[in-house]
Amino acid sequence: MKKGAPGHGAVSIILVFTVLCLTLFSVITFSQATTDKALADAASGMTLGYYEADTLAERVLAHLRSSTPENGTILGVDVTATYTGGLHIVSFSIPVTKDKVLAVEAVIRAADCEILVWKMQDVDAWTPDIDHPLFIDFFSL
Repeated sequence: MKKGAPGHGAVSIILVFTVLCLTLFSVITFSQATTDKALADAASGMTLGYYEADTLAERVLAHLRSSTPENGTILGVDVTATYTGGLHIVSFSIPVTKDKVLAVEAVIRAADCEILVWKMQDVDAWTPDIDHPLFIDFFSL
């Protein structure tokens, strides 16, 4: 029986290890690229939604400045108007994404307006999840 060249088995082991490492790194890279794309798509959708809501809010405010503010629907947006202390205060919200809205509140004076609130808010109130004990105090048992 012929003996192989010395170190022939070590080369095979190194080759197999190298192929496994390259395969593992390629799978990790592909997974990270997929995750990064999903995050970039979500950020892009949020940005696009915000600027569309911002543009619509500006158009609604322009309409309100040109007329007497009152409750109703303007450009498809439900507007709530109140008259308090000689000031017309209007408020409305425009959807940005399925769980965020652009909330706007402004004081309308003649052909001018003062923005009181212009911010993105969650549609639902946040409630903490308190059902999972993260710390167990063994000394009080």
